[in-house]
Amino acid sequence: MARIMDRGIAALLICGLMGVPRLAQATEALDRQLREAVRLYEDLEYEQALGLLKRAHQSSRGASDDTAVFLLEGIVCADLGRWETARSAFRSALLRQPEARLPLKVSPKVEREFEAERVKARQELARRTAATPASKTVATSKPLSVDVEKPQVGSVALVAEDPLRAAAPAESAPVASSAPSEVLTLRGDTTRSGAASGRRVSTVTWSLLGAGVVAGGVGSVFGVSSRGHVADARKAQFQDELILHHTQAESTARTANILFGVAGAVAVGAVVTWLLTPSESVASVEVAR
Repeated sequence: MARIMDRGIAALLICGLMGVPRLAQATEALDRQLREAVRLYEDLEYEQALGLLKRAHQSSRGASDDTAVFLLEGIVCADLGRWETARSAFRSALLRQPEARLPLKVSPKVEREFEAERVKARQELARRTAATPASKTVATSKPLSVDVEKPQVGSVALVAEDPLRAAAPAESAPVASSAPSEVLTLRGDTTRSGAASGRRVSTVTWSLLGAGVVAGGVGSVFGVSSRGHVADARKAQFQDELILHHTQAESTARTANILFGVAGAVAVGAVVTWLLTPSESVASVEVAR
């Protein structure tokens, strides 16, 4: 009697522990099939449970019912080691209800795979949402282009005004040439400001700075690659894949650290070179005289 009650409670959890409840008008046939599938799963009759769940899809009346069936199907396939089918079932459920939860207690590995599929489902839903406004914009852009091309008179008026506007710089040219003293004064001020600025940045300093930026950028690329290998190692199902990704992560991380060190050393060299560059204030003052 206690076992029957446990199975009934587990079947009810399929509807209650998901983020969104099932449809209120679910058929008795689907409820009966879900309870029977849970019983077969607990009795380790995985193949029979899968066959029953495939038939349960025909009794579904909406997204909530489909989510309940896909979640159970993913759990059963995961216990059978059919990970591709399990991931596909989990993603199908999460695309319908992104906040759904597993209705039964599962191993930590199955839980991790389920949460990974949740992330992928949310990304796919976000892409679909972003693509919808873009298609509407493309559909409405054609009439707007016709309206823009209609007014031809306005463009002629703008062309007619261009000679008047172009005449203004021509008139201002004699003014600039009639005041050579002002031009000389401005050049004298520029010379004094250059003398007051003191140091200038030499070619060597710019070269070192450029090399530091390049080394830092390449190091960042290797750092990102190392993080990707670490993520692949965490998802690896076999020991040899784990060792391979771990080795690649260590190699790329070591390369990134070396490049970051080179970038820092080159940046320090650029600063030192700039500080050691002689001031040209005296030469600027002599040129001004």
